[in-house]
Amino acid sequence: MPKTVKTRKVAKSTVITVPSELNVPTDVQFKPSVNEHGDLIFKRIDQLNQEEATSITEFIDQFKPVLEYLKDR
Repeated sequence: MPKTVKTRKVAKSTVITVPSELNVPTDVQFKPSVNEHGDLIFKRIDQLNQEEATSITEFIDQFKPVLEYLKDR
């Protein structure tokens, strides 16, 4: 069982250190939430694969000229 951790203030954020024995990899995104009891819950966000990222980029690029045209109207 991992050791107890404590929140601390860094700039304008409250942070919690994730103990290394939990083997959480770096550069992984999590969606935080707080339940009705005040417990913090962090759910891993599925990362996009290369095909999905390319599809999104192509979609955005396709409509970018229209969005640029409309932004100042």
